[in-house]
Amino acid sequence: MKKLHMVPASYTYKLKQRDKLIIHQNNINTYIIIEGVLVVHKVFSNQERYAICILSAGDIATTPFGFAVATNYFYEIESLSTSYILSCCTASAQSLKPLISMKYSSNTLNHHDIIEILAHKNTKRRIIHVFLILSELFGEYKKNFLTLNLSISYQTLGSIIGTNKNTINKLIRELEKNNLLIYSKDQITINNLIDLSQHGLHR
Repeated sequence: MKKLHMVPASYTYKLKQRDKLIIHQNNINTYIIIEGVLVVHKVFSNQERYAICILSAGDIATTPFGFAVATNYFYEIESLSTSYILSCCTASAQSLKPLISMKYSSNTLNHHDIIEILAHKNTKRRIIHVFLILSELFGEYKKNFLTLNLSISYQTLGSIIGTNKNTINKLIRELEKNNLLIYSKDQITINNLIDLSQHGLHR
């Protein structure tokens, strides 16, 4: 992972697909997403992990460690696509705010996307909701289908929707069997966004 010096007290990180940026308690920087789509995980010392938000260009994240003396967790920012992140102190972040797009949002690693996903009672609707969010953030229309040029593993999907890799495998197979999407390592193709959004609603 390459780190480039930008301005005093600021750095730009370039993350390739599946690269990860680790944030520990002693890190009080602010992170501005310049480009890309990322998932933020909270990882505990016992290796338990769960996703807490999905970030994209224009989002800003600050770590909510507060004044805790010690913590048994850290944050892991995982890149689903080639991403650029500006890391800077809080004062620098405030001065850069006017330069950021209208999508600017102050984010304390707590995003409504994950809440919306977990609001669904069954895992099928949860994973569909993930694909709908990613389509909105990162989808590219090509003729009659939509592509997501990103890399998202079964483990990451499981962390987002609260299940294991075996269940993710079964869900993906079902969606592919119904010709709703094609899943590969570096790309997801959604054949019909409307059909995908309605799948499983009336069962």
